[in-house]
Amino acid sequence: MTKNVHRILDKSFGKPIHISLGQSGEYTEQFRNLTQKEFNKVIVDLHIKHGVKWSISGDRENRIDLYRQNENIMREGRTIHIGIDINAPAGTPLHAPVDCEVVHAEYESGAGNYGWFIVLKCQTDDGPLYLLFGHLAKNNLARVGTKLRAGDVFGFIGDFDENGNWFHHTHFQVLTGRGLDEGWMYKALCTPEQLDTIDALCPSPMPFVI
Repeated sequence: MTKNVHRILDKSFGKPIHISLGQSGEYTEQFRNLTQKEFNKVIVDLHIKHGVKWSISGDRENRIDLYRQNENIMREGRTIHIGIDINAPAGTPLHAPVDCEVVHAEYESGAGNYGWFIVLKCQTDDGPLYLLFGHLAKNNLARVGTKLRAGDVFGFIGDFDENGNWFHHTHFQVLTGRGLDEGWMYKALCTPEQLDTIDALCPSPMPFVI
């Protein structure tokens, strides 16, 4: 693991709460069958209730209860969420957690996809890792080839019209070189059967979140 990790959200945001979107999670029933704008309001209200500015929804959650209406996801059985959701207002600046370089920036069109997303490459004690942040704003998104120091702003959380029509958050996923080569840059979900091997492709992002 790399050292000297910087906060992805500014220190002024304080500490987050955890909002589980997993199977039988505390808040799952509130979110089921809501539009993304309604979904977003529930999260905002939860932040207000708990006196926080942001929240995290967990890695490796089985979100089958949320995805039952999505025929493609259910047919493929990909109900396990890989990575974390950092839930914060649209326009929130995102800071590089470590020294890194922008190696990919793209717009993935279509509701339910990433919208604008970026991939940062960093070096760790165990070799290179790739940090993916999805659902971003178009304006001021760092360009490919940009070298970032830990703490530099590389992008902002996007609004509905540019983030794949999702509630306001960024999807943060870590990939190994193998994971990148095998196409996991475009896969935010896996099947329960793939959990045994997913760490070699998409390690937990939590060491980068402080």
